[in-house]
Amino acid sequence: MGADMLIAVTKMPVHVDQADPVNRPSFVQDHDLIRERAAQPDYVAAAREILLEDEAGRYRDLVPEHVVDQLFEGVEGLIPRDEHGAPEFSPEEFDWSTVFTDDQVVEAVMQAVDDIVPGGRDVAHMVIGESWYIVSGGLSHGDSPTEACDNIWFISELGLFDDPFPKS
Repeated sequence: MGADMLIAVTKMPVHVDQADPVNRPSFVQDHDLIRERAAQPDYVAAAREILLEDEAGRYRDLVPEHVVDQLFEGVEGLIPRDEHGAPEFSPEEFDWSTVFTDDQVVEAVMQAVDDIVPGGRDVAHMVIGESWYIVSGGLSHGDSPTEACDNIWFISELGLFDDPFPKS
């Protein structure tokens, strides 16, 4: 049984100045600007859904352990039960905002961002066409090949950097 090559890729957070005749993007390193985007309701809802549907546990490290402990204690009391104690649970009707607060979701997103922007030894930047990307990867036997891969997959799935940031 051999190893597989796994590569994680997400767009790089960039500023684009439409007034620039060459329209060269510049790398966003202002984490406050990224946090502002991550706190927008659409991104919070999407990130919450990604974290809750993470059956493989790929993004588990993004959520601080004390939050996970609170969740397991709190979720048990949130699930309605019938007279025999069996769960009466409808995912469509459940208030998922009670599982992760908006602030906890934004903190999980920002932890992933902090690990890949501007990047460490296991992160590279590349340009394809006119788009800039953050990449990491390597050989794997089923686990993440680098510490950055899970964070890159999370940010990519969230689409946080898909659109350029406005230049001030």
